[in-house]
Amino acid sequence: MYSRVENLSILKIYIKMDLHYRRFYYHLDKVRNNSIFEELETLVENIYTNGYLDIISKEFSKRLNYNVLAEKYKLQKDFYNNFVANRAGRVIVIISDAFRYEAVKELVEKLNLNEKMDASIEPQTGILPSYTELGMAALLPNKDIEISDDYRVYVDDKPIRDLKERIAIL
Repeated sequence: MYSRVENLSILKIYIKMDLHYRRFYYHLDKVRNNSIFEELETLVENIYTNGYLDIISKEFSKRLNYNVLAEKYKLQKDFYNNFVANRAGRVIVIISDAFRYEAVKELVEKLNLNEKMDASIEPQTGILPSYTELGMAALLPNKDIEISDDYRVYVDDKPIRDLKERIAIL
């Protein structure tokens, strides 16, 4: 069942679970007196967390081969050169920590209803270790990304702690 982790098409099977989970909470928040659904919420949360996320995360991690992914998909550290540099016209990039794939897929479908839009999703091999500041660095134009002894991240010897520093690199 999990044997082809490097082939991201297998993940399409799990998109519906995330979609229904997210929609459950969306609609639950719309109910005025949602306390009557506490038992259902507990059941949904237990199934999603323990019967789905926990199991799939462990199996995915066991079978994930970073080197195969790095060969097959573009690297996050090359994001700027692959998607932004040398583009004619406007380029809009939406980046969010933990932005669910199924939510992005739904957004892309809605954006593409507009004939003036050309939205797409393309997987990338993320940078490790995976944490926000390093991920942001990987999205900037770069020749070199470094992590100092105090875990500060530098792009081409420049700090990127705040928006002003990141804009300076652009």
